[in-house]
Amino acid sequence: MPSFSRALGAFASAPEGLAARGPAFLWGAAAAAVSWAAVVAAALLAWVAAPESSAPWTAAWGVGSAAWFLGHGSPVRAGSVDLSVTPLLLFFFIAGSAIWGLRRAVRDLDDGSGSGRGELVAGVRREVVDVGLAAIGGYAAVAVLALLTTLAGPARPHPVLGLVAPLGMALGGLLVAVALDYEDGWLGAVPALDDRWSVAPDWVLVGPRLVWATLTRLATVLVVVVLVVIGVGGSRIDEVSAALDPGPVGTLVLAVAQVLVLPNLATWALAWMTGPGFSVGAGTSVTLTFANPGLQPLLPVLGALPAGGAMPGWAVGAVLLPVLVGLLLGRAAERELSWLPALAASVAAAVIVAATAAGLTALGAGSLGVDRFVSVGPDARPVALWLCLELVLGALLWLLGSAAVDWVQGRRSSDMSDATSASARPRTADD
Repeated sequence: MPSFSRALGAFASAPEGLAARGPAFLWGAAAAAVSWAAVVAAALLAWVAAPESSAPWTAAWGVGSAAWFLGHGSPVRAGSVDLSVTPLLLFFFIAGSAIWGLRRAVRDLDDGSGSGRGELVAGVRREVVDVGLAAIGGYAAVAVLALLTTLAGPARPHPVLGLVAPLGMALGGLLVAVALDYEDGWLGAVPALDDRWSVAPDWVLVGPRLVWATLTRLATVLVVVVLVVIGVGGSRIDEVSAALDPGPVGTLVLAVAQVLVLPNLATWALAWMTGPGFSVGAGTSVTLTFANPGLQPLLPVLGALPAGGAMPGWAVGAVLLPVLVGLLLGRAAERELSWLPALAASVAAAVIVAATAAGLTALGAGSLGVDRFVSVGPDARPVALWLCLELVLGALLWLLGSAAVDWVQGRRSSDMSDATSASARPRTADD
């Protein structure tokens, strides 16, 4: 709190004042407005395409605003129904919009408009603090406006998380923007961090590359798994769609909803192949060995889930997929580091990847209604634990195998060297 108070004080007492940070404020507002406008426009288009609806257009606007908050990770309540499953593709779209706006705000520092580069506030360069607070303030202003418009519709965001979630999104966008567009990234924004990074051990320095590579490989595996499951269950998906018969507008709405939750299904696939599995409501579960999906929410894509009963024996082999990703993690670490630092870097990367997966899994799970649908999706904690263990296991297997190969090659080289020395030695009478 003292550091935050000093930052606000420095921002307010800067000679330029808030007016000089106007562009950053506007870019922050634009970052929020772009995604908000897109979501509201989609809701209004659905309202226009459904002439039988008796609700006013303002109610559709309010629903779109509530969906925008849901995309930030804030639970939404409509009457007695609680919705807390964040459509992850919508979350990524909103995050991309936030990063875009905050990057434009940070880039303005490169044209000489920034001031106070040599001054620090709580260890951070003052110009970064000034622009960051202004941009976050702009984002928050639009969020407040969006919150007010939800009053016109039947759905309301959580009274606390409805404001905290957009602020967290803006802060996350600022962190990425500074890392990508500020001179020397956060090492330039926080001089003390630069000093510590310059003396950090090698396994720490290669950590970001290992994390990014592992996340990319894991995401690729999950995409393939989801596409295979959808392809295999295509006929059941068609049957569910035909049974629902939602009409043209309903078909469009269902199609959009299914696309938005495809990354959620990837987190379900992750929970399945790591071992803990997931639920599609109270009293249901889908694991590597058994499936009991029960009655499913009205999304045709969920028709691709396995029918109830024992899973085929080969399904257990899916647990090897994250271990394979761990093998590639160990291989990448070994290329840049010696054995023990490579192990340390692999473990650190596995922990960070598992924590990231846990955050996305928690966002993509929650309530989809009342009664048995109050808990849908996987539990993030066991998923993160098992993913971390399997990644570390894979990396350790690679490193141990590589060390064993090196030892064998070393012994062979030593034996060959001894044999060569013996053959080259001059024979004596005793020989």
